[in-house]
Amino acid sequence: MLFFSLLYIFAQYTVVVSAINATSLSWYDPQFPALNATPREEVFARRTYFYVGGRYSNGTGGSVITDQMYVEKLEPQVVLHKYPIVFITGGFQTATVRTNLSTCKAAADFHIQNWLNTPDDRTGWASYFLSQGYIVYLADHVKRGRSPWIVADSALLNTTATGLTFVQDYFIAGERTKLWPQAVLHTQWPGTAEVGDPTFDQFYASQIQTAPNDGPFSQTVVDAYSALLDKIGASVLVSHSQGGPYGWGIGDARPDLVKAIIALEPEGPPFENQVQRTGPARSYGITTAPITYSPAVNLTADANAFTKVRVNSTDPNLANCLLQAEPAKQLPNLKKFPILMYTTEASYHAFYDHCTYSYLVQAGVNLEWLQLKDIGILGNAHFSFMEKNNMEIVPLLDMWIQATVK
Repeated sequence: MLFFSLLYIFAQYTVVVSAINATSLSWYDPQFPALNATPREEVFARRTYFYVGGRYSNGTGGSVITDQMYVEKLEPQVVLHKYPIVFITGGFQTATVRTNLSTCKAAADFHIQNWLNTPDDRTGWASYFLSQGYIVYLADHVKRGRSPWIVADSALLNTTATGLTFVQDYFIAGERTKLWPQAVLHTQWPGTAEVGDPTFDQFYASQIQTAPNDGPFSQTVVDAYSALLDKIGASVLVSHSQGGPYGWGIGDARPDLVKAIIALEPEGPPFENQVQRTGPARSYGITTAPITYSPAVNLTADANAFTKVRVNSTDPNLANCLLQAEPAKQLPNLKKFPILMYTTEASYHAFYDHCTYSYLVQAGVNLEWLQLKDIGILGNAHFSFMEKNNMEIVPLLDMWIQATVK
């Protein structure tokens, strides 16, 4: 684990962050069977679906239901683990499925861009967990994909879509434009990242519009996933990017039903945007929607509830951060279960994830930080679960779950 010592110079309100290269992954086992296995073929799974959450309201044609969430359950032939995996997608993504209804319920009949398969049709992470005997849940966030939305809904009037160059610059070909220092290290995308390349075209075709990630909308997503846990019971959450704050919110709302969170490059850094855009963000530090702090925080009543301090990095390749001034407010509900935060070598998150890590440590969270470069896995960017070495990475998550989740 990479620990950060914070030297506070209160007279100048500056903080120096000194990185100590002391990785301590006590759960890591180089003999873990899946680490040395050949890439898996798809496995048979029983597929069912249902909806959770939602509320009835008056519409132009009468009563309608809104804010419901579509969920798929994939169950292996033999279930070997007590707690299922709930995947939470990032921005502009869905759990989109293409199904051949004329054949049996095999995972090979489904095509899920994010988790079940990759854009070049290799085995994905959901398939891995199915092969290891986990039940897997995949959902389309509220007002996205197969979770119905009403065209006139005011929350969707300002939807944004991912432009071509944005996807190339930040997701799959950052080494070309070099918009952050680590971008030059990217080598793992499975294709040319150009229009006309089948892998790129499949990935870009899967991108979808996203509603503004403001507090009220984020809360509807958290409420829907909370309803999912109420239905299925205790689970392990695997969140990615924009799904990271949703994971924090779910853990806060249902701490007794979240056994662990694996946060794959969660949206950050605290309180502000960096790299893709600038300016204030995530007014509750790691979330936009309210989350439980001790002492309590109510930004509606007190907009200055957080006392913040600028953290200056001693490494020019790492961002400066906004953290809480000490004594930091704590996140009591997120302390109740283990969390693994995960960062790749070449993603834009490699520039600022130390800020998110430091913030969570300040807030007392039971947290480990896995930086793939520290165990020799190199060249990945933000969508590592789709990249060429995705099957080298996912056993690490399984290993951590088996060693940590009780």
